[in-house]
Amino acid sequence: MAPNCGFLVELSGQNLPEGSFGRTDELAPRTAWAIDLAIGERTEGPMLLARDGRRLDRHAAGRIVRRTARQARIARLITPYTLRHEFITAALDAGHAATATYHTARPGDMSAGAAGRRR
Repeated sequence: MAPNCGFLVELSGQNLPEGSFGRTDELAPRTAWAIDLAIGERTEGPMLLARDGRRLDRHAAGRIVRRTARQARIARLITPYTLRHEFITAALDAGHAATATYHTARPGDMSAGAAGRRR
């Protein structure tokens, strides 16, 4: 485990693409702290819940991202994809290896990340 890692999270279960075996990823301390707060005392069920207690789906997550951007008075449209793209760009600009960066961001196709790099 890396020295700046908060904890390891195992990604597995019904929401992974068919044929995927899951994997273990390191989380930054702030990310681990936020997830720990979201989970609370629960030991089973979905990691993230909507306000009504149901599983947080990708559409609800997109609404949260857009609402947070509006509250921060960011004029341009910010989506979860925008956050992924900016993460990849910042990591590559900071000199991180492209393959490790794309693996972390988990794009469906490695060329999708490279295409966004051509600006």
